[in-house]
Amino acid sequence: MKQFIENTGLDKIWNDYQRLLRLFEQMFNKIGETEIAVMVRDFRFPAFTGNVQTEEKVIRATGMIFQLLNLTEENAAVQFRRRLQDSLGREAIRGSWAETFKKWKDQGIDETQALELIRKVEVCPVLTAHPTEAKRVTVLEIHRELYLLLVKLENNMWSKSEREAIENEIVALLERWWRTGDIYLEKPTVADERRNIMHYFTSIFPLALQRADQEFRQAWVEAEYDAVYLHDYQNYPQLRFGSWIGGDRDGHPLVTHEVTRETLLEHRQHAARMLISAIEQLAARLSISKLQNLVPQNLAQAIDRLTNELKPASEAMFRRNPYEPWRQL
Repeated sequence: MKQFIENTGLDKIWNDYQRLLRLFEQMFNKIGETEIAVMVRDFRFPAFTGNVQTEEKVIRATGMIFQLLNLTEENAAVQFRRRLQDSLGREAIRGSWAETFKKWKDQGIDETQALELIRKVEVCPVLTAHPTEAKRVTVLEIHRELYLLLVKLENNMWSKSEREAIENEIVALLERWWRTGDIYLEKPTVADERRNIMHYFTSIFPLALQRADQEFRQAWVEAEYDAVYLHDYQNYPQLRFGSWIGGDRDGHPLVTHEVTRETLLEHRQHAARMLISAIEQLAARLSISKLQNLVPQNLAQAIDRLTNELKPASEAMFRRNPYEPWRQL
C-alpha cells in the first residue's frame, strides 16, 4: 500500500503541475510575454517596481498558477480514487454505496430492509450567493475544459504526436483564459448571480447525478441484491436541489416578488430545455425497427392517440420514420 500511495500521490501532482507550468510558460512565449514566461519558468516573481501594467500581469499570472495547482490536485485525487478502487475494490472508497452495502450486510440488514432505508434518503443541497461567486461563467467553463484535457492525457493510448496535439489544445485554452476577464468588474446583479447558478443546474449537476446513479446501481449489483429493483426510480436515493438566488427573503433589497417570479420562470424554462434536449437525443438513438422487433400494444396505442392529437404535424414525422415506432413516439 505504501508503494501504491507513493506512485499515485504527491509525485503525480508535482509532475502534472510541472507539465502545466511548462505549457503556461509556452503560452506566454507564444504571445510575446517573454518576461512573464521567464517568471513562470523560474517561479520567481519580482517585487513591485511601480510599473502598474507589469504588476497587474504578475498578479494575474500568480493567481492563475494557483488555480492550475487546484486543477492538478483535483485530477490527481480522482485518479488516485480510481486506482484505489481497482486495487482494493469499491468497498475501499469511504462513504461509497459499496462500503455502505457491505456494512449493512455485515450487520444483517437484508435486501428489503435496505430498500426501506434507501427510500427514506432525501438530500437537498441549497445553493446560495453568499459569498458571491466572483468568477464569471465563461471562466468556470474554461476551467472545466482544461480539467477534461488533463483527464484526456491520463489515457495511455495516445501516440506521441496525439499527446502533443492535446498539449497544444491546453496552450490555446490557457491563452483564451489569459485574454478573458476573470471576474466581474462591477458588483453582480441578481440576474448575474442567477446566470451563474444556472450553469451548475444545467451543466454540472445533471452529469453528477448520472454518475451518482451509476455508482449506486453498480454497488447494488455487486452486493448481490436483486437488480429488478433498479427499474423503479423510487428505489433510488432522492436528490433535489434548492437555491436562495432570486428567492431569498433575508433582507436583500433587490430581491422583489417580480425578481422571484422571473427566477422561477427561468428555472422552468431551463428545465424544459434540458428535457427536450434529452428526448431529442433519445429519439436519435432509438432506431429500433418494427420489422425485426415486436411492438408492444401500449406503444402502438400511444402512437395512434398522439397521431390524432398532433395532426397535421404528425403526418410528416411518420413519413420520415415509417418503420421505427419507438422513435416516432
